[in-house]
Amino acid sequence: MKKQKIKECQRCINTSQNPHIFFDRSGLCNICRTYQKNYSLARLKRDRVLFDRLAQPHQRKHGVMVGLSGGKDSSATLYQVKRLGYRPLAFTFDTGYLPNYIFRRAKAVAKKIGVDHQIIPLKPYFTPADRQRFRRLVKIYQRDCPEEFLHDYAIGRINYSGLIRPCWICRAILIRAYYKEALKHGVRVVVLAINEWASLKSTTQKRQHWDVSALRKIKPFKNKPAVYIIHWPFLRQMKLKDTREILKKIGWRYYQSVQSNASSCLLAKAAERQLKKNLGFHPDATRLAREVTVGFLTKKQARRALARTSPSKYSVRQILKRAKLI
Repeated sequence: MKKQKIKECQRCINTSQNPHIFFDRSGLCNICRTYQKNYSLARLKRDRVLFDRLAQPHQRKHGVMVGLSGGKDSSATLYQVKRLGYRPLAFTFDTGYLPNYIFRRAKAVAKKIGVDHQIIPLKPYFTPADRQRFRRLVKIYQRDCPEEFLHDYAIGRINYSGLIRPCWICRAILIRAYYKEALKHGVRVVVLAINEWASLKSTTQKRQHWDVSALRKIKPFKNKPAVYIIHWPFLRQMKLKDTREILKKIGWRYYQSVQSNASSCLLAKAAERQLKKNLGFHPDATRLAREVTVGFLTKKQARRALARTSPSKYSVRQILKRAKLI
């Protein structure tokens, strides 16, 4: 049987290896096509106006919270938020499965930039349902069946409801924690160093469509205020070269390359090789593809980051057991 040629998007690095990626006649994948159709500078301007209004509360020590791992993106984001006159509180969530160097590095970066920093335990936000999802995750990895991985990946693309990508489980927990911690600290915006857009479904009288935005609104309770998650690099339309220029200013001396999520999360690291083997493509390919779509990365930079997977000393089960989550 003749081996089918792998097709790559004309704009990003999404390929036909992912069964949920489709191409139009011009060679654009469905993700790039949707982005191109819905991107609007006017929307970004509205996002910036809303951010400015919410990030300047009076009589508060801090106006915004900024997620900080001490990596290149979060370090550059924290520097820029501070330089532009906002009053940030840097924070690092302790999930129970982050490498210890993350906390040392984040603390050092916050000190260098001159902002307050807190390490916030995430354990209080883990629900019995979250722990059940982790137990189901372990069983899938122990069975190591490609068909099961592909089936769960298809489910996971709908509101991150799948299991095989640990990030999907963490995302639900983090959203919960962002909201409650923001209200606890008296702020309305949480700034994250996410280099691509948020897709927001909008309904008008004529049609339902997707808005490309730099923010995501969280309002789980009618009687409590909304909290906004800000994708800072996308809001500011930054590129990797901009990030690197900022890092020079603060003397940031950690890794200089683009890396996958496995570089800063032990659970993602433990899952990475099995995910790639069973899916047939790197688990971080879709995330980095979106960074290429918006122009933050080049194709070459993204491909280099996906060229290898990181070996893990521990299995998914061992990581979650050490974190006391199963």
